[in-house]
Amino acid sequence: MVGFLLISSSISHFASASESPSPSSSEPIEEASESVASLSILVLVGALFISFLLGYVIELYHFRFLHEAGAAMLLGTAIGAVVRYTTTPAALKSILSFDQDEFMLFLLPPIIFESGYNMKRGHFFYNMGSIMLFAFIGTIISTFTVGGLVYLVSGVLHWSGGSPFTIADSMMFGALISATDPVTVLSIFSALGVEKNLYANVFGESVLNDAVAIVLYRTMKKFVNEPFNTSTVGWVSLEFIGVFLGSLVIGVALALMISLLFKHSSMYRSAKLEIILIILSAFVSYLLAEGLKLSGIVAILFCGITMKHYMYPNLSVKGQGVSTMTFQVMAGVCEMVVFVYLGLALFNFESQEEYEWGLIVFSMPILLLARAAHIFPLSALINCCRPPSHKIEMNQQVIMWFSGLRGAIAFTLSLDVPTPAESPIFTTTLVIVFISVLIFGGALIPLMKFLNIKTKDNQSPLDVSEGGTHEVLDETESAFSESNVFLRFDRSHLKPLFTVLRHRREPAQGGMLLEDDFLRSDDLPSDESSSSSDLRTLTGSRSRSRGDADGAFLFEAGEGKDTGKGDKGAAAPTSVVFHDSSSSSSEL
Repeated sequence: MVGFLLISSSISHFASASESPSPSSSEPIEEASESVASLSILVLVGALFISFLLGYVIELYHFRFLHEAGAAMLLGTAIGAVVRYTTTPAALKSILSFDQDEFMLFLLPPIIFESGYNMKRGHFFYNMGSIMLFAFIGTIISTFTVGGLVYLVSGVLHWSGGSPFTIADSMMFGALISATDPVTVLSIFSALGVEKNLYANVFGESVLNDAVAIVLYRTMKKFVNEPFNTSTVGWVSLEFIGVFLGSLVIGVALALMISLLFKHSSMYRSAKLEIILIILSAFVSYLLAEGLKLSGIVAILFCGITMKHYMYPNLSVKGQGVSTMTFQVMAGVCEMVVFVYLGLALFNFESQEEYEWGLIVFSMPILLLARAAHIFPLSALINCCRPPSHKIEMNQQVIMWFSGLRGAIAFTLSLDVPTPAESPIFTTTLVIVFISVLIFGGALIPLMKFLNIKTKDNQSPLDVSEGGTHEVLDETESAFSESNVFLRFDRSHLKPLFTVLRHRREPAQGGMLLEDDFLRSDDLPSDESSSSSDLRTLTGSRSRSRGDADGAFLFEAGEGKDTGKGDKGAAAPTSVVFHDSSSSSSEL
C-alpha cells in the first residue's frame, strides 16, 4: 500500500511536469523532458518492485487463485486507473505508451532465450514428436479455425458490433492469438510437481508455439493486400517454411561456433567473461536473423537450446551456475514488465467505443473450440504410437486444453496490425489476455484437483539447480534415447566435437567449490593425471535413475594419501566429475 501511494504521488508530479512549459519558465524544455522520462521510469520500476513482493507473498501463503503474473496485471490496472483519471491526455500517452519494436528487441529475446537455455533436454527429446505436432500442426489448425470462425462472426454475420473483418484481418488475428503463454501455467506446475511428461508437453509446446505463431503472423502480414486464394496459401506456406528453417540454421550455427570457442580456449577461468560472451552471442543470433528478414525469435530459441546442449559443459562450474541464474533473472524481469504494462494498457484509450464487445464475447468460445480442435485429435494420434505407460491420459489432455493461456506474445503482436482493424484486434486481445490469465489461470489448480492430476514430485522435472541440471529418465525414455539414431549420432560424433572432457575435484575438507578446484583434462598436471596415489581406488558408475543430465561421470574415490592438511593417514575423499562427450543414453 505504501509503495502504491508513492507511485500515485509520482504520477501526480508527472502530470504537472508533463504540462507544456510557459514561455516565462526558466527551466529548459530539455530538462523538463528528462524529468518526465525519469518519473515515467520510476513508475514502472516501482510497479515492478511491488509486483515481485506480491509474488513472494502469494507464494509464501500458497494463495493458488492468484499468481504473480495476475497480481502484476492487477497492480498495473490500478496504476492505469490513477493515470487515466488524474493526468492530462499528454501525460496519459507518455506513461502508457508502449513501443512494439522496443519490446521485440529488448524484452522478448531474453524471455525466449531463457526458455531454450534452461530447457531440460531429456524429457523434451523423448516428447519431441508430440511437442512438434502440438506446436506446428496445432498452431496452424488453431490459426485457421480462429480465423475462419472470426470471419464468420464479423465478416459474414456482422455480430462483432463494429466494422466487419476481412479474411486477411481474421487470419492475422487467428495467428497472433494462437500464441500461448506458459508463464502462469508452468509456475503452477512447478509448485505442484506435476507428472514430468505433462510438464514437458506443455512447456515444449508453448515455447515452440510462440516462435511458430510469430513467424506465421509476420508471414501473413506480407500478404495482407493479396487476394485470399489457393496461390496465396501456397506462397504463405513456402515463406513460412523458408523463414523458420533459415532462422533455425542461424541460431544453431552461432551456438556451435561459440561452443567451439569455449572448448578451445581458457575463458572458463573467468565466469564474468563467459556470461558476457553468451549474452552477446545470443543477441547476435537474434539481430542477424532480423537483419536478414528472418525470425530472430526462432534463431535465439534454438541458439539457447543448442548452447545448453554443447556449450554448457564447456563452462566453468561457476559459469554454469551464474549463467542459469542470470538468464532466469533477466527473463523474470522482462516478463513482469510486460504483465505490468498489460494492466496499464487497459486504460490507454480515450473512448470505450474502441472495444467491440460482440467480438470479445464470441472470441473466448472460439479460442476454446480451436484449441480443442487440435489438442484432443493430436493426442489420440500420439497415443497410437506410445507405450501404455506414456500415453497422454484424458485428464492430462483436458489440462493441456485448459492451460492454453494467452499472454505477452499475443498482446505484443496485436500492437502492430497493418489494417483498419488494428484497434478492435488490440482491445480484443487485451481483454482475452486478462480473462485468460486471471480467470483461467486462477481456476487451473481447482480443475487439476478435480481431475486427479498426479503430482509425483515435489520439484519440477525441468527445474534447474545451481551449477548443473538434473532430471530422471525412466526405462522407457532411456531405451528411446539408446535406440534413437540422431541421439546416438550426437553422443558418438557431435558431443566429442563440440564438448570438452572436464574434471572437477571437490574440496577435500568440504566447503565452497572454488575455481581452482575445476580442471580441464588438458590442464591437469602430469603427476596428477598419471599418479594413482591420490585416487587409490577409483570406481565409476552410471546410474540411470539418478544422473547428471549434461553427461557427467561421477567417480567416488576411496582411501587416499595424507593430504598434509590434517591428521596423517586420514582419508581424503575426492570426487572427480568427467563431462564426457560419450554420455550415457539416459542422460542427454
